Amino acid sequence: MNGNDIQLAAGLRTPFARVDGPLAGLGAVELSVPVMRAMTGLEPIPATPLPRARGGMREGIRPDLLVWGTVIPNLGYSNIAREVQIDAGLDRTVPAFSTVLACSTSMVAALEAASMLGHGGRELALVGGVESMSRVQIGLSQNLSDRLRRFSQARSIAQRLASFKDLRARDIRLHILEVKNRATGKSMGEHCEEMAKAWSIARDPQDKLALASHEKALAGQKAGFFDDLIVPVAGMSRDGFPRADTSLERLAKLQPAFDRASGKGTLTAGNSSPLTDGAAGLWVATGVRDSAHACAQRPCLRRHRVVGDPRGVHRAGAVQRRRARKPGLPAPERRGGRGPRQVPLGAAQSPRRLGRARPPVRRDRRADTLAGGEGACGDAQREPRGGEHLRRRGTGHGGTAPDRMISGRK
Repeated sequence: MNGNDIQLAAGLRTPFARVDGPLAGLGAVELSVPVMRAMTGLEPIPATPLPRARGGMREGIRPDLLVWGTVIPNLGYSNIAREVQIDAGLDRTVPAFSTVLACSTSMVAALEAASMLGHGGRELALVGGVESMSRVQIGLSQNLSDRLRRFSQARSIAQRLASFKDLRARDIRLHILEVKNRATGKSMGEHCEEMAKAWSIARDPQDKLALASHEKALAGQKAGFFDDLIVPVAGMSRDGFPRADTSLERLAKLQPAFDRASGKGTLTAGNSSPLTDGAAGLWVATGVRDSAHACAQRPCLRRHRVVGDPRGVHRAGAVQRRRARKPGLPAPERRGGRGPRQVPLGAAQSPRRLGRARPPVRRDRRADTLAGGEGACGDAQREPRGGEHLRRRGTGHGGTAPDRMISGRK
């Protein structure tokens, strides 16, 4: 990491919807564009063609770097960050690249941007991630794909016929993507079951955490907590997952979803994360020493590490982020590795049980949208380069930093 502290600010996102739900008609690019336009302060996309030069852009916040990620591949493009940048009408001279690391993709986008800021005049990055689980493309077997390619490139009838000379019946099949690890053939839920057994995580704490998650989400919706964090898309302005009719009794009646044979399965449809459509973004900015606003008033990223866990494939994408101590707080006893952010299972254990004892810190809820609440607040005073521009634009869906982010949480 460079010598400057990195600050996280003003995250916005779409609502999150179930697969084949209200957002099923939108692909990964279409889900991302409203978030990126809202965060940069541009107007909704007009019916006229998008501007093709910087001079044709509306005034908005111009990042120095764009990093966007998605896991599901698409045959129509290879760099989703660039595609979203163009469709959103952002300045095309801004470098944009894509990243992927399973469920840590969005977090890694922030870490990669943080490592690149502070050099070459880059001080402000817009990062994020998206997934459209409803729009997964179905492919062909590799052998059939090869022969169709050769057929399309052939210059004579003889060459075209020869393209299919050695084609076998078993090659004529569809390749349907599955939510499984290629090396093990197991899904994330199956690997998570193994993790629950290895860490002795029982069913009851998982169900209790799931219930608390629903209750807190519903309370937040009722209080308007998410109103200025969500960009309405396709007529949807609220997350579609919180359920007011759930209870511990109802959760306890659900059968295991991934381990149905051993009688020891603990993960169910009620305490596991669903497949989701949605996109989220975050500002990542360098700090300026001796600014008027303390870093303790917004999340700062001081150090980070991306590690692989040899104990299991399901932790190969684990991200470890260390926290800086605030004045007067004792140093943590130890800094162990942690597994992936399995929700709610990973949080069912105490921080010390997972080997990640941590001091209490103040966090900005907007950064939690993407960074998983792992941002650290330290003692140094910092302010992002784009802070003045962000504050000047006020609050709401402009992707800006509200007053409470600058003066401290209320």
